[in-house]
Amino acid sequence: GDHLNVTIRHAGKVVLSEKFLFHASFGNVSKGDPIIYNNELMKVAFAVNQGSFCERYGLGYGPDWQVEFIK
Repeated sequence: GDHLNVTIRHAGKVVLSEKFLFHASFGNVSKGDPIIYNNELMKVAFAVNQGSFCERYGLGYGPDWQVEFIK
């Protein structure tokens, strides 16, 4: 998989800026590691293998949130 630079903003303020692995399967990351993948609906999704991405990084969702990917 590739690594992507991800910036997440809430109401215009950067709340997360990190590099994450983009891969097809959780089998490619260890327990507790973050991953970006295409979910069963063919949408880009964030996850933590056997954990919660939102809880780990203190994130939410809705119209005030913006995600930027840079390869």
